[in-house]
Amino acid sequence: NNIHYDETEKTILIVGEYSGSVGLGEKSLESLGGNDIFLANLNESYESLWTKEIGSLGRDEIKAVHYEGEDTFLAINLGGEGIIEDGKMSDSEGGGLILYRIDGEGNTAWNIKISGTIDTQWMHGGVRSGFIGLGYDKGSLYMMFKTFAETKVLGYPLEKDKVYLCKFSDKGKNIW
Repeated sequence: NNIHYDETEKTILIVGEYSGSVGLGEKSLESLGGNDIFLANLNESYESLWTKEIGSLGRDEIKAVHYEGEDTFLAINLGGEGIIEDGKMSDSEGGGLILYRIDGEGNTAWNIKISGTIDTQWMHGGVRSGFIGLGYDKGSLYMMFKTFAETKVLGYPLEKDKVYLCKFSDKGKNIW
């Protein structure tokens, strides 16, 4: 879905979706749901430096990717319950739109659940997930999205058919 070349580190970061299995260098990943998500960081000889998998027991989709320095920001729709990260199931409820910040070593710096109830494959908790943008400026992450119904996102009531912009700090705290 997305490839980023870091000229300073001379590395290639690939972000994508897969179902079944995918071979990434010496490592092979098996999806646990319909689609899962992977990140693979390769050197210029295409040797794997690290890989990361994120997904749920349902069909998962990448909606936006933004690179800032060594960090990668992802907006992901998780299509089912439970969050699977690097082969381990977390106790998080999963399902819905989740923002991730992945550091240059492949570790999750933070993740934030934006919405919860899954209404259809494309609409999650009132947020139209097909319309998501990510940007980063002066230590803050910005996410833009459109609602399809009255809903609450991060505790804020939102109106139907409006475009909203959220601002998050470097630590993943919602500012507005």
